[in-house]
Amino acid sequence: MKEYCGFVFGYTGGNSAVINPLGEPLTLAGETEVIVSASLNMQTLEKIRDRIPVFRDRHPELYHFQEQQKRK
Repeated sequence: MKEYCGFVFGYTGGNSAVINPLGEPLTLAGETEVIVSASLNMQTLEKIRDRIPVFRDRHPELYHFQEQQKRK
């Protein structure tokens, strides 16, 4: 099997994870079938999201979706 960008052709699944908004893993699963769960602190998540201003920095006027284009 050939590996390409972390994906092995002919194999899907495994290595699931719960990741926080900073990209830090909260829990990781292996390659076997397991149930993954994690406890999330919503106050911590909101503080992290406040430090990452993705909604403030976006420019919806620059987005051109096909649905909008069809209506014109």
